[in-house]
Amino acid sequence: MKTVALFRSRWIFSTLLRVLAGLALGTLPIAAETATFPAASRPPVLLTVISPLSPSEFPFFLGRFLSIPIETIGGWPLDLRLTADNSQLLGIATVVRPFAFPTARVQTGFLVFKDPNNCLSFVLASPCPTPDETLLEFTPSVEAPGQPSVAGSSERLNHLTAAGGGGNPVLFAFDGAPGGSNTRPVEIGPNVGNGREHRCAPQPDFFDGAICAIDGDCPPGQTCQSFPDGYGFGADNALPGLVLLSDRGVGNVLDQVSGSPPSLHSPRQARNLAGLLNSVSWELDDATHHTGINAHMVVPNGLFTPTVFVDFCVGVANPDAACLNSAPPLIQADGGALQNHCVVCPTYFDFLSTFVTTIRVFLVNRTAPDVLSDVNGDGVVDSKDAALAGYTVLSNEVVVKVQHLRQDGEFPGILFDFDGNGSSGNPVFPGSGGGLKPPPR
Repeated sequence: MKTVALFRSRWIFSTLLRVLAGLALGTLPIAAETATFPAASRPPVLLTVISPLSPSEFPFFLGRFLSIPIETIGGWPLDLRLTADNSQLLGIATVVRPFAFPTARVQTGFLVFKDPNNCLSFVLASPCPTPDETLLEFTPSVEAPGQPSVAGSSERLNHLTAAGGGGNPVLFAFDGAPGGSNTRPVEIGPNVGNGREHRCAPQPDFFDGAICAIDGDCPPGQTCQSFPDGYGFGADNALPGLVLLSDRGVGNVLDQVSGSPPSLHSPRQARNLAGLLNSVSWELDDATHHTGINAHMVVPNGLFTPTVFVDFCVGVANPDAACLNSAPPLIQADGGALQNHCVVCPTYFDFLSTFVTTIRVFLVNRTAPDVLSDVNGDGVVDSKDAALAGYTVLSNEVVVKVQHLRQDGEFPGILFDFDGNGSSGNPVFPGSGGGLKPPPR
């Protein structure tokens, strides 16, 4: 009972901190109409990261009492809430009637904040096709790799496929041959598939048909058709205005010539990771009389962790298969400087666990960029760069910091021959039985 009471008290305390921080910053929906800033200077959308809880989301006087959250390399939640400012919301629109509001998980809606010519350009057979509205476009949907989707625009769906540019970035690694070279293409980041799936159609819901390869795999009256899955790198099909950036891992754009180590693109560039959202949903009118959009991601393995290259065979001129008498391995994280570490030692995983990943989230009008550059040259890619690039920023920017617990059994990185001796080595990490262990504090 004491444990339950302690858990409840901690939950109440964390919830209270959120409320206090929201009231202090004017980021809680209930505070949207009474924020310190005048209505004209407030963004039309207030963005809140519900999970993970990060001290960077709180004012300093509260955040300094909190710790950076510790996550595993994947499987944790990234939950976002986008709440409309009622004083700026003109209304909600759909592409076509009879529904005034989206009612299905594939019906697109728009929160419209400005419409200078009083004529909606996005509705079916619009007499004014020139877009001049300020809006938040959304499509309730559930998406994952290999799960066909028809949510949102077909253009955005195709952009998220491998052929459309939304597949995994490719770098070059050691080819594994004796005396080999760093010329083997490897995909980095989590598995996003190729962006398409073949299913038997038509069905009541297009994506509910059986997986198929040819028409003969389908029941009578159905054919094997190709559908995009709405899951990949770039602006999302179901929430196209969202920008989700990371300063670690696949979120960084790395430059590399075959045979050479990677390096950070100059000027710095960041990929929009919003296309990896798993679901988008919405509330027409919540308990505080605000319209809100919720977006959720089950973070896939390797999305926010550093991209690490490792050379296990260092300083041996003519190495054998075991690379005897090797110097400590060389590693490179996110295109940075080379470092020596005993990669087969527990201290290596402790070292990787010290990396802090900074995630930035904000909203822009209409469709966000797939890649955003550091326009102002301050070394950070953020909403200021989006504004300088010509995008209209519609929300506050939320910064979330996390650390990742790296564990024995995770492969330590991509093999690369840094010293040019024709070998990258190939260590074996022994496995062991599972056990009970308390979470780190």
